[in-house]
Amino acid sequence: MGTLKGSMVNLLDLSARCQRGRARLAAVLGASAVHYRPVSSSAPTDTPYGSCTLVVSNHADFMFKKPSTWSDPFRYGVGDSDDIQLGDIFTIGSAMWFVAGVDDLSPMLLVECNHVVSYFPSGSTTAVGEGWPCAMVLRARGDRSQSGTPGALTPGQFVLYSPAIPGVDVSPYMIVQSDDETSYIVDSVERTSSGWRLYVSSQQV
Repeated sequence: MGTLKGSMVNLLDLSARCQRGRARLAAVLGASAVHYRPVSSSAPTDTPYGSCTLVVSNHADFMFKKPSTWSDPFRYGVGDSDDIQLGDIFTIGSAMWFVAGVDDLSPMLLVECNHVVSYFPSGSTTAVGEGWPCAMVLRARGDRSQSGTPGALTPGQFVLYSPAIPGVDVSPYMIVQSDDETSYIVDSVERTSSGWRLYVSSQQV
């Protein structure tokens, strides 16, 4: 029992030391970030939850030796706040990330967002989730089957990474409307503790 209690104390001490180290790193290399914590299905970045100093890197060692790789939205982040949860959103200027992984000893896993989207049930014009940041990455140019519509282009398939939306259950055949006015249909959904991974297809005429 004494050994277990001692191990817990050591782990708490290590966690506190890690947080102090992250705060020092953020103070030296970071920038002021706005912190959001979504509580409803719409407008997740309308009301700030708080602010912190945040540094973001594409490598966990924060040595900044290489640039970000093509089509890789995953980043590592450290900040001077210990009040961070999965699904929280950070912005620095026009850059935006959501938290996909957090624990007491490691840097945060962040997803860098390149679109803001809304979600609609199939056949409906009423959104069930509005204004959600996400990362969209081209996965494939699509199959070679024809839609039967004259002039239709082959649809491309994208992977969409999104924080989980409170009160919303995204399912296949729902419509995703992007901030660039492109519409996508949801092909499949993977729900994880880190957020949602959707496979979506677009078709333009």
